[in-house]
Amino acid sequence: SFATSTQLTETLVPATSTATVLPTTVVAATAPETTITFLEDGQVWVYNRSQNRVGLFDIGAGRLTWASRPLAELFGSLDYQVNGGMAALYEKDTRKLWVGPANELVRAWFPERPDQVLALGSRVVITATGKVIVVNADGWYELSLDPSRRPDTGGGTSAPPVSAHPVPKQFNEDPGMTTVSAVGDKLVYLSSIGLLFTDGQQVQIAGVSPVLQLAGPDSDSVLVASSAGLFEVNLVSGVVTTLAEGFDGTPARPARVGSCVYGAWAGQEPQWLKACNDQNVLTTPIPGAAGDTLVLRFAGDRVALNEIATGAVWVEEDGAFSKASIEWAEVATEVRS
Repeated sequence: SFATSTQLTETLVPATSTATVLPTTVVAATAPETTITFLEDGQVWVYNRSQNRVGLFDIGAGRLTWASRPLAELFGSLDYQVNGGMAALYEKDTRKLWVGPANELVRAWFPERPDQVLALGSRVVITATGKVIVVNADGWYELSLDPSRRPDTGGGTSAPPVSAHPVPKQFNEDPGMTTVSAVGDKLVYLSSIGLLFTDGQQVQIAGVSPVLQLAGPDSDSVLVASSAGLFEVNLVSGVVTTLAEGFDGTPARPARVGSCVYGAWAGQEPQWLKACNDQNVLTTPIPGAAGDTLVLRFAGDRVALNEIATGAVWVEEDGAFSKASIEWAEVATEVRS
């Protein structure tokens, strides 16, 4: 299946080239209901913790097109990422990782064998160019597709260990709580106390509950949000620019999508933020928000906001920010293959 690397884990293959994977329709044989649901243009994966379900949301149409059956194991330690045409599902508790093209790896069930079992404390990052990076205390390494991979079976092959690229020493001081992201192909790190660091910079971010931007396009700066506001940190000089402040809530991880910057804060007065082409920052109250976990989802240049506790989704259309009408109980759950 998918595997590779530049460091030994339990299932590795040397990272030499990325295979061209032709579109395919696959139903795995690991369970009667196992299915691979295809991610189409403009769709994102959204969560509903109250029902233990995941769904496919079409941002352009503003509607949910498919939802899984209730599956408690999809929540808790599961980390799902998609970027640059690649996707990864990482179970932090078991350290199992599944990786593959994004249009294959949006699924409610996975092959029994993971593509890799990572080292304790590992972080997974997918860059805007589709590189899959694994970071742990021993260093970081890149994964790549095994040309013989099959999306329905899982499991990788072994390979001799290869030296990993070093990580900043600060990562090892707080590995359990440090977030890792990427600006282009450059890795950035944020500790639980708001210390942002890269290979050459170390900057303290104000406020509590600091969060690092989602992996995004190449830039000379990185976004960090906290209860104190949204900040842009220059990766060369370390200069911190305050883009917005005055919030009183838990921030979502900000995102840079195209020429725009996005942010959101949950709380008693939830807010949505957008700024494009270095123009004025616009903030909008989030109508009907509930819960305290907001996540930005994006597909291409389209962006949606997902409130995980209830499964609510908001979208922007023609300058207006509104809540999508979603009835999770009425969404189709049929097996698609």
